[in-house]
Amino acid sequence: MITKFDKSNINSIRTELDALLKKFGDEKGISFNLGTITFSDDDFSVKLTSKIQTESGISSILESAMNIYNLQVSSPCGKTLVDYHKSSYKYPFVFRDIDGKKYKCSASQAKMYFTRKEN
Repeated sequence: MITKFDKSNINSIRTELDALLKKFGDEKGISFNLGTITFSDDDFSVKLTSKIQTESGISSILESAMNIYNLQVSSPCGKTLVDYHKSSYKYPFVFRDIDGKKYKCSASQAKMYFTRKEN
């Protein structure tokens, strides 16, 4: 039982919430993302965002952007497209690198990394 919130139990709460939201999201076709958690001794708050997933497992907005720019999900160098923010005009694409970290990139950078190869 938790009597006081601290960094260690907040991290374990995040891990458990991520697992629960992933299970629920997989059933409903939604992906969830927990933002930064702020806490005091007796309460915490977190921003929760969600996106509807397509059959391919990526968000519908990312799939639309990929079709517009003729992009594929994975690059030959191990990068993976994970998100698209239409309101972010400078760096709308988000990708995950081999190291697991997420990075923003412009549409021209995304074309350089993720352009579909025609057969």
